[in-house]
Amino acid sequence: MKLIGGLDEIVHRRAIKRWTKIGDETEDLDRFSLAALRKQAEDLRERLDRVIEMTDHRLASPVTGSSDLMQTSLDGDWIGRPRTFRHKIVPAFVSEPQSGASFGNEINLFHDAGRPEVMIKQRAGQGRTGAAPYGLEVDTLDFDGSFLSLAFNIDDEIAVGLITSHIVQIDLNWETESLTTCYARLNVQHGPNTEQITRSVDIASTSPTVEFDLAYSDIHEERVERVWVDVIFERPRMSWLALRDMIVSRRLRAEV
Repeated sequence: MKLIGGLDEIVHRRAIKRWTKIGDETEDLDRFSLAALRKQAEDLRERLDRVIEMTDHRLASPVTGSSDLMQTSLDGDWIGRPRTFRHKIVPAFVSEPQSGASFGNEINLFHDAGRPEVMIKQRAGQGRTGAAPYGLEVDTLDFDGSFLSLAFNIDDEIAVGLITSHIVQIDLNWETESLTTCYARLNVQHGPNTEQITRSVDIASTSPTVEFDLAYSDIHEERVERVWVDVIFERPRMSWLALRDMIVSRRLRAEV
């Protein structure tokens, strides 16, 4: 089903014009008229909210036949997206967060800025090819810090059976403006210790891949409890990022 462009567009423009005019004239209405108007607006908003909810849900669904990043690591023994890219989070917007703040209980934000003029919002995937059901937009303005780090929680399943013979891979899909340096850091908590491996990310690529070979780590295989990933940007002042997907996978290293 498709909406008919001409007639629907005319009705839409008339409705916007009507409610704009009503909003401009509320100062001149009596209390009885205001109460009646508010009831009309509430009835309309209820239906509009339902339409927005349903369209967001449909737009967040992967496009049939799209080139999904989930296809890039089919040789692995575990693959998944952080929940941030799979489900709607609440709240879906944060502005000027303090370092250590949580975003939807799925991301932790860290920085050293005195003026953390940064806005982060979750958006539906909008049906884009290669996009996850949800993505993130990060806008930094007069950000005076030297770094901004987004720490993504990874599902607990990745930690089950994780050994030093594994290679952990991160596939990203993004657009960036005015960002120059980015790092990805894999964190593996094992007992009281946390192993950290940092790799540079090709900021110029729209679909960079980063690999972490655990052969060079000192993890205690029988005590692995938790895994998370930090995406770190250096001096991100006056920049923009649309992170449309993040795929984390693991595979056993090929034995020579």
